This record gives sequence, structure tokens and C-alpha cells, in this order.
Amino acid sequence: MNYQNSCTIGRPVFQPGFTQRRGRRRAFELPGGAMLWLAAVKVALVAVGVALIVNLWLGHAVSTVRQDIATIAEHQLVLKDEQMALLAERAGLMSEQQVQREAGSRLALFAPEQDQVLKLR
Repeated sequence: MNYQNSCTIGRPVFQPGFTQRRGRRRAFELPGGAMLWLAAVKVALVAVGVALIVNLWLGHAVSTVRQDIATIAEHQLVLKDEQMALLAERAGLMSEQQVQREAGSRLALFAPEQDQVLKLR
């Protein structure tokens, strides 16, 4: 292509890796090309899908743990009530009158009378 030039200009033997664009740029051209962005969108969709699955799994795990905690708390309240009843029963059984009554009825042990006790010096 010689325009008003008598010397022929040929292409160089060395081909550089960069050249000037020959076509005009489109208004909404994505940097990196369509293939790069298509791959990026696919990776993003897979990442969002994995995130949703993990979110559902963690939500289910949290709700299961909350239900277990509520069940254990209810069981703990029942055990606390039972413990209070047993402590009250124990206090009644450990009283002095109850011990003397049970010792007399089961073992035939009674407290001595005043005239039965001799004190030696």
C-alpha cells in the first residue's frame, strides 16, 4: 500500500506481540474478552450455589442445636424440681425425731431414761 510514496514499505520480519487495534471499539466492550467473563460468571454461580447450600446446612444445624438445648433445659428443670423434693425428704429423714423413731421401730434402740444412766467419776 503505497500512497504517494515511491518506496515500498514491507512488514518487519519481527512480529511483536502487541499491535494496534484495527477495528473500532464497541461501546460496552468488557476488558479481557467475553470468554474470560463467561468463565468468571460460571465460577461466581458455582460459588453462590455452594454458599447457599452451606447456608442451608448451617441453618439446619443451628436449629437442631437450639431444639436440643431447649429439650435439655426442660429436662434440667424437671431434675431441679426432683432434686428439691429429694432434699426436702432428706431433711425430714435426717431430723432427730425421725432418726429416733426409726431406730426404735427397726432396731429396737431407744434413748435411756434418767434412772438408767449412771455417771462415774
